[in-house]
Amino acid sequence: MKSRKLIFFVDRGDIARAPIAAAITNQELIKLGLQDRYVAFSRRTQGIAPDDPVPNKYLNLSYYPAQFAYSKEWLKRNMIDLASRCSTGINSWDAEKAAIIFSMDENTRASLRILFPDQEIKIYMFSEIVGESTGLVDPEFVDGTKKTEQIYDQIKNTIIDHLSCLLGLVEETREGNREPRESTNCLNRR
Repeated sequence: MKSRKLIFFVDRGDIARAPIAAAITNQELIKLGLQDRYVAFSRRTQGIAPDDPVPNKYLNLSYYPAQFAYSKEWLKRNMIDLASRCSTGINSWDAEKAAIIFSMDENTRASLRILFPDQEIKIYMFSEIVGESTGLVDPEFVDGTKKTEQIYDQIKNTIIDHLSCLLGLVEETREGNREPRESTNCLNRR
């Protein structure tokens, strides 16, 4: 069996956005029978990056009472369990073996570039899947279920609606064929 291509989603704490993106991606890969070719993981930069050295304080979303309450029903509806997982920092093995690394926001991308300058060709903003270069709001900084779920729905819809673009970026990057950043909009390459 060929080894699977590793897709990493990275945010500051590996608490919500990145693990949700990895979970949704893996669900979709299973639905399409592609789980033998690709697998997604989530990681954090907090406590590892020189520009963010303070260690991660909590292991997972359940340690954030308000945010967990805002998230609980959405996670249940989407069959995602974030309460039993542990936040994991990205390391050099992850970066080296990754086919692609999706940063959930600009600060995380900056940290990844500092940590792994030799892997920069693999580092994309999550929003580049749809031809943008904007970061996703961290749900830790919003109040209420509605705003939290909007962030999660944005992640989910991006992955479900544009999985072929996501996988196209994986293949392109793995083969070293990455185009300049201005041209990474796979929607224009169909």
